[in-house]
Amino acid sequence: MRDELDRDLLRRFAQASEPLPDTQFHANVMREISRMSSPWRDLPQFIASSVGAAGSGFAIGLRALARLRLGVAGIVALLLGALALLNA
Repeated sequence: MRDELDRDLLRRFAQASEPLPDTQFHANVMREISRMSSPWRDLPQFIASSVGAAGSGFAIGLRALARLRLGVAGIVALLLGALALLNA
């Protein structure tokens, strides 16, 4: 085993002592913080999930009515009754 320093090890030490790209890092962090602090950034996701939840609930309700085997007239009567209760 030799006491000489390895050339690759010396090069790595030299690269480690180079200054860090702190201005670019700081700019990236500040850009992300300003993007995250926007009050409207979650609005599209909120609208999409709300529409999806409402559609899912409507489909589940229709499927439950279909399982009752009331026929089309019975389903229409139940829906009209529900609408009358909502408007009261």
